[in-house]
Amino acid sequence: MANAKRDDLKLEIRQLLNDNKKFITTINSKLNNDDFKFNLDQVDVMIDSLLKSIIKLTDEYDELMLQGFGSFKAVMREQRKGRNPSNGEEILINAKRIPKFKAGKIFNDTIERRKSNV
Repeated sequence: MANAKRDDLKLEIRQLLNDNKKFITTINSKLNNDDFKFNLDQVDVMIDSLLKSIIKLTDEYDELMLQGFGSFKAVMREQRKGRNPSNGEEILINAKRIPKFKAGKIFNDTIERRKSNV
């Protein structure tokens, strides 16, 4: 069952990338130069491979760090109490493994600098 959920997540990410042509086009423009020429389908495959690798490595090793960009971690969320939104009844939410992302210094500094200039 867990593998089916992971496959659904991978499919959802792939669909998001397929729908997000601006993202793919931007990456394509950064990759193309006098030495290399990539078409949009090739860039789509590269991005898909990168995301699948991030998911797989984070799943296998519980943590993946990309220098300057950030780190991905698989952490356990404790069992907790919650409320059923339809009737307000208290329910027990099972513990589960979830992904977390923490932005790296370069990522944070870039975002902060943009905020300062606005």
